Amino acid sequence: MTAMPSIPGGLTWDPQDRLQKTDHQGGGITYYVYDSSGIRARKVHVNQAGTMSKERLYLGPWETYRETTDLLGTPTLDLERETLHVQTEAGDACLLETKTVENAATYSRAPGRSSTETVASCGVRRHAVRSITSRAEGFSASSSTASSRDGSELSALPSSP
Repeated sequence: MTAMPSIPGGLTWDPQDRLQKTDHQGGGITYYVYDSSGIRARKVHVNQAGTMSKERLYLGPWETYRETTDLLGTPTLDLERETLHVQTEAGDACLLETKTVENAATYSRAPGRSSTETVASCGVRRHAVRSITSRAEGFSASSSTASSRDGSELSALPSSP
């Protein structure tokens, strides 16, 4: 596939058949970068003026999203959001999102407490409905696990972007 109606400038693929670039013409260009194993590691959208405006970094189950503007030639980080993809081997999934920067202001966190901006979005596939904790305090970043209210553990598994 080399063209889509929603991407008028076309799609560019690398020799390994991975998406390399999408040209949105007046809307800018999006570039895609892959690691040595072929998994997407970075996606950058550059606006028409040539300043980096939106970026996603993929590090296994961890994802960082950034929006940057160029004011008077000095790039300013306007928004940064970190997302952890958590799932069980059975396929239950949870996304833990934390906004770390908004309007160029960094959120501070008290030691041992999570940010108030953390949001969890969970989907559970079970015969009996159960609740997965929606607070980030149930997650241990050092062991990549979270716990549900019934005591079972969830682990962070690599996800495909």
